Amino acid sequence: GEGIFYLGTNSYVYFSGSSIRGTANDGTFGGNNYITPRRITSGTYSKIISVGEEGNSRHSVCVAANNVVKPDSGVWCIGSNKYGQLGNGNCVDQSVWQGYLNFGGETVSRGMGKEVEYQMNSTAMISTDGNVWAWGDNTYGKLGTGGPLQICNPTPARVQLPSGVKAVTLSGSDEYTMYILGDNGKV
Repeated sequence: GEGIFYLGTNSYVYFSGSSIRGTANDGTFGGNNYITPRRITSGTYSKIISVGEEGNSRHSVCVAANNVVKPDSGVWCIGSNKYGQLGNGNCVDQSVWQGYLNFGGETVSRGMGKEVEYQMNSTAMISTDGNVWAWGDNTYGKLGTGGPLQICNPTPARVQLPSGVKAVTLSGSDEYTMYILGDNGKV
């Protein structure tokens, strides 16, 4: 596959494997193999989110930062981007970190659990304000943003939750659906 990502005890993200997917943060799409884990972030992070494959072996990954200074949302992404899943405003593959993503001045919640560690062709995050921001493939309306049913949605947009409801957790592991648990106990 594209390699292995992990968080070190120092909260830096490390990578080992082939840079062919563009996720080694070395500015290339191939040719470099890292047997010794390579540190690929310069800051500390609390979460790695695998954004899945584009129907093949092309992959993307996002990280959520521990310490965020606004207007940085704290989310940075790298890799394949056919669906806009990097959230950087375009649908072009990137072999270096792209950030910061714009959450309208909100920052990513560091309390998200394992339910966000794998998402397919799109990405969704909960902000510290309890809102959900989503981007990427919206062919089936998975993003819940009220946006067009199209493949490429490269800019984070806020999911339309009922008035006064804040997100507690979410699940978006397949390419068709996303579920959000609200603080009112409803999905």
